[in-house]
Amino acid sequence: MGRIEEHVLAWLEAVERAPESGYIQVEGADWGTAHAESEGWCWDVFQRAASPYNPDLKVRRSFHAATEVTPDLVRHEYALESMPVEVIEGRNFLLLRVPAPPGWEEVTRIARRILAHPWDFKSEGPLQEGASFSSNPEADLMSMGSWEDRADGGIRCGKLYFMCFKRTQQIMGYWAGEQWFEDGFRTRLSGK
Repeated sequence: MGRIEEHVLAWLEAVERAPESGYIQVEGADWGTAHAESEGWCWDVFQRAASPYNPDLKVRRSFHAATEVTPDLVRHEYALESMPVEVIEGRNFLLLRVPAPPGWEEVTRIARRILAHPWDFKSEGPLQEGASFSSNPEADLMSMGSWEDRADGGIRCGKLYFMCFKRTQQIMGYWAGEQWFEDGFRTRLSGK
């Protein structure tokens, strides 16, 4: 069983620290440049039919404004046929969560069905709680040249997850995750 890299673990834990009550559904929300970035990344990372921006899907979208221990997050919830899908997105990552499958063969099938890039995930050990895997564990998350260079995944909290990294060549590392939403939208979310 692989070890979860510290940046991946930090993002997973930040998502888990965001309470359910911290997500707010805002109909017809104008969430500025974060919306354009989100839509662009989702069209790149997901198969067209599986993207949360596919107009044929019924998507529930909610937002979480950054706190001292969490980044700004967007949650997209929908179903692909009968499979519930949750995509939680920060400025630097896309976290896809679905029900945990019974075996490794299903991991590949689910990845091919939802993710646009044909990553091959290297697995070690049984597919159980705490299992983790990567398409390219040698690729340094901070300096890899493209988002296609690596995706990680595993079983956490009873769900299969895939984490894709919003990596661009414009900067070394990643953007500050707590500064994704514009101030006016963050104020609207906080109700102040």
